[in-house]
Amino acid sequence: NVKWERDFGQMEIVASFGEGSSPVVFKDKIFVQWDHQQKSYLYALDKKTGKEAWTAERDEITSWATPLVVEVNGKAQVITSATNKVRSYDAETGQVIWECTGMTRNVIPNPMYADGILYLMSGFRGNAIKAIDLAKAKGDITGTATILWECNQDAPYTPSPILMDGNLYFLKGNSGIMTCLNAKDGKVIYSNQKLDGITNIFSSPTGNKDK
Repeated sequence: NVKWERDFGQMEIVASFGEGSSPVVFKDKIFVQWDHQQKSYLYALDKKTGKEAWTAERDEITSWATPLVVEVNGKAQVITSATNKVRSYDAETGQVIWECTGMTRNVIPNPMYADGILYLMSGFRGNAIKAIDLAKAKGDITGTATILWECNQDAPYTPSPILMDGNLYFLKGNSGIMTCLNAKDGKVIYSNQKLDGITNIFSSPTGNKDK
């Protein structure tokens, strides 16, 4: 028995690539990042009824990353990574808490979070990797000390990274070449490590313990 349903209309995706962002469920809401070549939005829906709790208009083109919900100082934030800006929204009201520029076009890798730090990556026609201190993030944080460190090489295009045991692991572009950075300070542990038997790869790697 269908409890409710919601039709958002037809997306106009750049280059007809298709959709990639997944919805996120947090407490009583479902968050949908609806970025495409027409009017883009972030929707917050009541998970029991499908009715809109709030809707935020977004100055964005197509993106494929899934939103990330993080609780910071007792308040939930919905973090979206996209081409024009990375934005954090108050989960209750939809108001922007902070934002910054710096991602490449065609943002696909999902944001990740651990120990107070948010990690962002994109790697299409450029490379962007950022680590952000969420406790300090307010307003426009572009170029401020709230961004703890940045890296501008070997970022993934389609696969998302792994954040595990204090390290960030990610693939270069869509290739079987791996980099490992210290998550706290961005220092290189190793880079350009070829994974035997893998050339092109679009799925995201996963990790467990030391594997």
